[in-house]
Amino acid sequence: MGCQAAILLLKCRESLAQPLCKLWRCSLDTGLVPELLKKATVFPIYKGGDRSLPKNYRQVALTSHLIKIFEKCARNKIVAYMENHHLLTDNQHGFREGKVLPIKTPGTS
Repeated sequence: MGCQAAILLLKCRESLAQPLCKLWRCSLDTGLVPELLKKATVFPIYKGGDRSLPKNYRQVALTSHLIKIFEKCARNKIVAYMENHHLLTDNQHGFREGKVLPIKTPGTS
């Protein structure tokens, strides 16, 4: 999906909300994600150095806007549940709002 698809999703969000909820509910109930939503377009991004060496490129995968929305909603619900039930320690920083991974300065403990 390109930029036009994102604009379309935004403009049609009220009409799409119920069908998308049914799709997500079915996906959660069955544990399956529709194949179309799992597809990604992968592009090599040049990092620097010799352009003929594959190691000088990193992969960027563009995925569907729908799956990104679903993943964000699922992630938010899971993190909220885990935080409300005190299942995360203060040392767990990854993907948590307001949590920054502490960086150690060389020479400090």
